[in-house]
Amino acid sequence: MQTDDLIMRIERKLPGQKFSIKRTRKQWIDKDVKRFDRELAFLLKRYSMEEIVGGYVTMTQRYFEESRYFLENGKYRYSSFDEVNRMIYADETYMKGYMLGLEVILSAEPDHTD
Repeated sequence: MQTDDLIMRIERKLPGQKFSIKRTRKQWIDKDVKRFDRELAFLLKRYSMEEIVGGYVTMTQRYFEESRYFLENGKYRYSSFDEVNRMIYADETYMKGYMLGLEVILSAEPDHTD
């Protein structure tokens, strides 16, 4: 199963995520599993599994880096949109990984609409 392969690869690259991933998967019901499988299959039509895993790793590491920076300094790393645009949004390689990682994270969240 592609989902199991993705999770195994993420856990190998980020062992600290194992607990969070297991906790999230315990919350999944059948429709969550099917939705995640569909989203992953969609991504795999255009991107390799390594690109998707790399995106998740990039997104997760960046989240922790920026959270730590904010907690230690009491402010965000960047102070203007131009700076953020130059350092983040204009970097196509970074944004590709960011968006792939974001898709995995958002797709993994259980559906709470019922």
